[in-house]
Amino acid sequence: MLEKQGSEIAGDEWRPCWIVLPRWALLVGGYGVQRRWILPGPYFVRRSRSIGKNIYRRARD
Repeated sequence: MLEKQGSEIAGDEWRPCWIVLPRWALLVGGYGVQRRWILPGPYFVRRSRSIGKNIYRRARD
């Protein structure tokens, strides 16, 4: 069985983050990944292997 390298593990998993300033970013929604204006608040972020950019997902309570 193959094990993941240390750099791959950190990039593949969703990490919690807090957005302070509004920005344009790739956001995961019900219809896939779209470039959207994201507002301040809690999000999860991970690095996309195919696109090469950060993808955000809204943190649910």
